[in-house]
Amino acid sequence: MFAFIENLFLKNKAKKILSYVDKVETALTLFQTIDNSEDKNAKLIYSLSKKELYADIVSRYNVCIQKIEKHNKEIQSLTFAYNTLLQTYPITDILDNILECSKEKIEEIYSTIKKVYAYVVPNSFKHKQHYDTYKQKIEEIVCDYDLIKEQKNLILSIIKDIDNLPDVYIDTENISNALNNALKGIEKYNTYSRKYYQIPIVNADTIEKHNEKFIARHLDDIIFDNINGKSLDIEQRRAVLCNSKSNLTIAGAGSGKTLTICGKVKYLLETGLARKDEILLLSYSRASANDLENKINSVANGLTVATFHALGLKILTESSGKKKAIEEQLKAYITQFFEEELVKNHKIANEIFQYIALYFYAAPTYKKKYKNDGEIFKELKTLDFRTLKDRLGELSANKDKHETLKNEFVKSNEELVIANYLFTNGINYEYEKPYEVETSTLDKRQYTPDFYLPDYGIYIEHYGVDRNNNAPQYDKEASDEYVRSMEWKRQIHEEKKTKCIETFSYEFNEGIIFDNLKSNLLKNGVEFKPLSQTEVFNALHNVYTGRDFSSFFNLIMTFISLYKAQIKDDKGFDELKSQLNDSLYDTSRARLFLDICKDVYNYYMQNLREADKIDFDDMILQSIDLLDSTPNFKYKYIIVDEFQDISQSRTKFLQKLIEHGNAKLFAVGDDWQAIYRFAGCDINVFLEFEKIFTGAKLNYITSTHRNSAELQQIVEPFITANPSQYKKNIKSVKHQEKPVRIIYHKGNKAMALAKALEDISSINSNAKVLVLGRNRRDIDAFICREIQVFDYKTIKHYDYPKLEISYSTVHGSKGLESDFVILISGENEQNGFPNKTEDDNVLTLLLGKKNNFEFAEERRLFYVALTRTKSIVYLLSEKSKSSEFIQEIKSKCYIMEDESESKEENEYLCPWCKSGHLVVRKSEIDGKSFYGCSNFPYCSYINDNMKAVYHNNRCPTCGDFLVLRKGKFGTFFGCHNYPRCKYTQQNIETEKRN
Repeated sequence: MFAFIENLFLKNKAKKILSYVDKVETALTLFQTIDNSEDKNAKLIYSLSKKELYADIVSRYNVCIQKIEKHNKEIQSLTFAYNTLLQTYPITDILDNILECSKEKIEEIYSTIKKVYAYVVPNSFKHKQHYDTYKQKIEEIVCDYDLIKEQKNLILSIIKDIDNLPDVYIDTENISNALNNALKGIEKYNTYSRKYYQIPIVNADTIEKHNEKFIARHLDDIIFDNINGKSLDIEQRRAVLCNSKSNLTIAGAGSGKTLTICGKVKYLLETGLARKDEILLLSYSRASANDLENKINSVANGLTVATFHALGLKILTESSGKKKAIEEQLKAYITQFFEEELVKNHKIANEIFQYIALYFYAAPTYKKKYKNDGEIFKELKTLDFRTLKDRLGELSANKDKHETLKNEFVKSNEELVIANYLFTNGINYEYEKPYEVETSTLDKRQYTPDFYLPDYGIYIEHYGVDRNNNAPQYDKEASDEYVRSMEWKRQIHEEKKTKCIETFSYEFNEGIIFDNLKSNLLKNGVEFKPLSQTEVFNALHNVYTGRDFSSFFNLIMTFISLYKAQIKDDKGFDELKSQLNDSLYDTSRARLFLDICKDVYNYYMQNLREADKIDFDDMILQSIDLLDSTPNFKYKYIIVDEFQDISQSRTKFLQKLIEHGNAKLFAVGDDWQAIYRFAGCDINVFLEFEKIFTGAKLNYITSTHRNSAELQQIVEPFITANPSQYKKNIKSVKHQEKPVRIIYHKGNKAMALAKALEDISSINSNAKVLVLGRNRRDIDAFICREIQVFDYKTIKHYDYPKLEISYSTVHGSKGLESDFVILISGENEQNGFPNKTEDDNVLTLLLGKKNNFEFAEERRLFYVALTRTKSIVYLLSEKSKSSEFIQEIKSKCYIMEDESESKEENEYLCPWCKSGHLVVRKSEIDGKSFYGCSNFPYCSYINDNMKAVYHNNRCPTCGDFLVLRKGKFGTFFGCHNYPRCKYTQQNIETEKRN
């Protein structure tokens, strides 16, 4: 029984050993070590070894133990070998160095991998994914070894082609040629089904990097060291070296634009990039072209320098085989048209008179809000809302019966239209006649309705409100007050049983003002007596030499010039009508204007055809069409000076020239000096250069050699207030103490000019002085015994004979510089700074898109004036109406005035309108002096008590001045506003004496 049980135990032990051996033999096929650190089967083997029956099992077990030891050693060795491969021969290194790595070496690496994968690598193996990936990549390399070497050689060839680009600036049109071999290599590489390398990126950035390296290599070239005796700075050199298809160099005032152009020409010629006959230099005026040619001649003679118009004429002459006669007298033809047509063509006469009477101004847009009437009065002072009734007097053949002009200035364009509507329809009216019932109180002056019809006892009130009963010209608080005053006026008329017809601003916007006004007048029995044809003609004859007509005349001349520069025939007038989308009033205004202009245009064109002539605008438009018919006028480089003055028509001409000769464009300009929008110049071409011209590249030259750093600190914040321009940080190594000096005066302009000249003479008695006016005739107001002006060019001041003084408008001064500059147009007036008649709305149909920034071009014009000086600029300004531009910069300027004058002008604010200053005037009747508001005639405050104003003792109740009066108990102070204000104050001096 015992033996049986023993045998049974041994059999079970034998089964365990056999099971273990089977597991080990399976494990020996796996790439992993077998744990045999503790022999748990030793006792079993010992028991079985005593029985012969289990000798084979014991033998198998012992062999298995030996295999484990050998297996573990081999696994450890292969693991070390594989990990060494992973560290020593990563796939990226093999691929990168495939040309140095032999196929035998790859196969040697692969043999180690095969030894590893002779085993089964279990999923539980920690680095299985890494091992598998490496194995796969090595197998691919073994298989594609020759292909990989081929790809590597191809990639190296592409990189070499990129690195060995020619030592030239490569533009966008030559990228394909320059990278031809590289691009072919890339094309071939893309045919491989299996790719082992990242293909080099070859694009615009590749060329950009090359071009930057090219510029950096050549910045110190000796060619730039002597351009007309000067060495170009780094920015100028960069601009010259940049040789893209289209180049725009954005310059600052006095930064050397022309010198940069001369440097470009010299570089093109000396490097062989172009011959003389392959370079075209363009400028805008004959004077600027001559100046450019003189400076270019110092570099090389025989270059083609022309204006756009002159070049266009050459093209026309060559194409037609004869030289065309040039008509330069557009103004004469327009004058002739009016002299002929106003007499014989009633339709045209009526249209013109209707325009002048009812549509002279566009409807207001209220871009800014006003806090009170005083702020509006201050702006109205710069306008000229004077009625036809006032301008013409009664239309009578008897001159003795003409009314004396009463300076009937109304307070808005809408009031002007209503006044003129009444006048042209023969309806007698009085403007702002005091209401028939006393209404004045301490808080309110006497009510003066806008219009009174004395023949009918009817008032007309015009309210500047929209359909929602809001006054858009005011901020909310003032608007609410305006609406309350409307209700007060309505209540007065209702209480006093007086008739009042109301008109509203929204009626203008909706185009119903004339229909509504006529209907209401007829309902109230008002008789219409429109001016006869004779009266219309007489009226036109009377205004023909006045501001209205001359302004209208100039507007037509400007419009037709702009029109002809862009449109070939009269079909454009109807097309322009289709673009109108303003208020109905402005649309009606523009339609009427276009009808008048079309008649004038056709008259002018008929005369040109009959005389077989062309004008300046034809030179450009017609030459665009004819350029393809000639093999000439082909250039490699077109250089344009003052590019900020480009127009749409010149842009089309320039693009056609570039296309005709496959030329490159090199343009230089300063958008901060774009001041000719009124002549059709479009700053948007400059600002959108990269969108308009192919392969565009921008460069900057920002070191001024004219102005001081201190001047730039004043002018740069001023000009960059408009964000729609290129940003430039202008630098200067020059220094000047107090570079902008303001001279305030009280109307004695000649004395103010003398004060500036005295200051200049004390610095340099032989200096050159440039006097600048906003308009040509601004200098007239300065002429006196000591100051004489010759041909609006030269000024002589007999107290300063050594000073060389010249005169120019600011527009005419662009491009000029002088030791000292005096700007005489420092007033906030219609034609001052900023000029309030910058553009008529109808011109926007033909002009470039206008910048929404208020007075954008006037701001640039003021900047031009300030930057003409090499040292100091003097600003002359009448203090009571100082330019808002001067007001903006005055805190940074040196003010040359007496403290007493400054105190007086600042403190004598008008007590009525709160925005005007009191100024001394003289009565035309008795010659006595009095104080009146600077906002007259819109504010009619006067005070003839000069001492009261001088002492500036104000009434605490209404703000007017306290005047010294006599009473039965002695003297006292009473309000000048008496009897509306009955405030009194004891005279302290009288009390002391008592």
